[in-house]
Amino acid sequence: MGNRATKRGGTDPGSSRADFRAGRPDTVARILDALKGNPAGLNIVEIAERTGLNRMSAAKYLDVLMAQEWVAAEVSGRSKVYTLPKRLPVTAFLKHATKCYCITDNDLRVVQYHDNLLSVSGLTPAEIDGIPLPDIFGERIDNFGDCLDACKKSIAGGSDTVVADDRFRGILKVMEIHHLPVRFPDGSPGLIAVSQEITDRRLAEIEMNRKAERFQRIIEHLLHVVVETGTDGTVTYVNPRAAEWGLLPKSLIGRPFAAIAVPDDRERVLTGLEHVQRARQGTVRFRAHATGGRVLRLEADCRVTSDPSGACKGMVCLLRDVTGQKSR
Repeated sequence: MGNRATKRGGTDPGSSRADFRAGRPDTVARILDALKGNPAGLNIVEIAERTGLNRMSAAKYLDVLMAQEWVAAEVSGRSKVYTLPKRLPVTAFLKHATKCYCITDNDLRVVQYHDNLLSVSGLTPAEIDGIPLPDIFGERIDNFGDCLDACKKSIAGGSDTVVADDRFRGILKVMEIHHLPVRFPDGSPGLIAVSQEITDRRLAEIEMNRKAERFQRIIEHLLHVVVETGTDGTVTYVNPRAAEWGLLPKSLIGRPFAAIAVPDDRERVLTGLEHVQRARQGTVRFRAHATGGRVLRLEADCRVTSDPSGACKGMVCLLRDVTGQKSR
């Protein structure tokens, strides 16, 4: 994690851990092995005896291990009893996390962060450590007001997610930021912001929406009627062209496709749809009542729609008005 010093007077576990490992990793291993062999815990004197350290050195190592969450301590009488924690230390997996983590105090000053934040934000530690979030991101995130509201909500104990447009040095990054409440050992509130870049996903969504809108415009301006059904044959969509034919879309949606036909032709429609489902496509011909007492002769070219596994999702039918043509 980042943050070399915090408002609360502690040192960053990541920084201390680096110094620690550069010194005597074998000593750390001896301490952890001693605690592993004594699940009930050891006091400082017992740890010093089992590791060959003096009490002062053992205490320094234990302080750093506790900051890293590799060792836990409880007061028993006049002394502390040290044990291996039952929970996985956060630092054990945060260093491998692909998302960015940023922890602030209740004044929104950054007190701790994941190193990924540096590469994603393009900032240096000096531009992040101890700096309030508004001073860091206020000018570069288009909708920072939404982020600020989410931060305040988290400080108050709630949670919120914001999709933010981060513009830095002419480059746009779309970030999904989850804001969650935290509480420090002294009881004061704070928040953790967990963010990931979703630029590619957002651009793909925008392109998909554009294609969907384009397709919708094409469907709505076709000269034919388009009907979509579910797996049970119930009509789920009818394009606006149907109203011009005297078939009111709102009166068709939610009804069986066969109900479009006049009563005498419905059995034929049902038989035709069964063939379509078996063959995956086919044509069904029938008559339908329209407004004004008219009877239309319709020809429906139907195709089965499938999900990625190949299972039937329903049908899409293209209806043509063949009333003026010679019946077949």
